[in-house]
Amino acid sequence: MSEAWDDLEQHLIGDEPDLADLPALGDIAHVERLLRGVAWRRRKIEQARHLVGTERQRLTDWLSEQEHRYDPAFHLAVLEQYHRARLARDPKAKTISLPSGSLVARKLPDRWEFDDDAFLAWAQDHRTDLVRMRDPEVDKPAAKKALRVLDDGQIIDGASGEFVPAVTVTPGDISFAVKTEEQDS
Repeated sequence: MSEAWDDLEQHLIGDEPDLADLPALGDIAHVERLLRGVAWRRRKIEQARHLVGTERQRLTDWLSEQEHRYDPAFHLAVLEQYHRARLARDPKAKTISLPSGSLVARKLPDRWEFDDDAFLAWAQDHRTDLVRMRDPEVDKPAAKKALRVLDDGQIIDGASGEFVPAVTVTPGDISFAVKTEEQDS
């Protein structure tokens, strides 16, 4: 609507203090002004919602453009390659601190996988302490503590040295992260 139409609507509605009182039963003009005021306010709210919706979409599009334009993925990949090479040369270089931030490498936990049925069969004969008896199931935390992983990836019982079937351990990867000075504060 035009600004002139908006001014006319406000004129027809009248002053707000005049509308605050309960209209008399026969004062249809007062009721009409209140109804016109309700309609005008609803239109104003709808206009505001439309404006916000339009601007929200424009801002979302702009943000998406900025995220694409300034995406640090390439720089992060180069920093990870550098850190991997440095870590291969010096295994103690897990954190490299520089004035603008840090390169951080952390070993993720190993992933243990049990063939529950086969392991239970073995454990019930050899290591009952690694079985929860309520519903016979592998006590995985206890098993992880009691078993050892050899350099060739085989699993042995830490107490007897016997080969343990039905367990595989996948070494955890090393995660790399970049922390910049803005993230530290």
